[in-house]
Amino acid sequence: MKKIGILLAFSASLFVIGCGENDDAGEAPIAGAGGEAGAGGEAGAGGNAGAGGDAGAGGGQPCSGTGPEIEPNDLPNGTVGVQYSQDLEAIGGPQDEVTWGVDSEALPPGLALDSVTGTLAGIPTSAGEFTFSIRANINSSGPCAIAPGFADFTVTIAEMPID
Repeated sequence: MKKIGILLAFSASLFVIGCGENDDAGEAPIAGAGGEAGAGGEAGAGGNAGAGGDAGAGGGQPCSGTGPEIEPNDLPNGTVGVQYSQDLEAIGGPQDEVTWGVDSEALPPGLALDSVTGTLAGIPTSAGEFTFSIRANINSSGPCAIAPGFADFTVTIAEMPID
């Protein structure tokens, strides 16, 4: 039996979407939502038994530990009392399938991350250096999920200059 893997390139990251089997006669695998799944096993979009496969539809477990890259790599600094706005983007897929969140630490006071658009915006209210992590979740369906992407940022908010 030969194994056939189906790969999807997502930006600079590579995700295994699924795998099935074919016989030595060169026939294509029978498509299904199953596949062989389990600890150390294979979870795939193809399988040998249509919609069933060896372990059913699976789902939820990332096929890859690498999620999408988040851009820009660095965020601009800001100033207390001055409007701040920066759009984030998960590279490699439609932005309407991404949900955004703050994964660790707190954003600078006065700023908020829009979970739908990925825009970090607001009017900073406190000066300082703020380090936080942003998470991009790609909405996916099928036997395995796409791992979320993470990016760490440090933003310095300066006091408003006195003229």
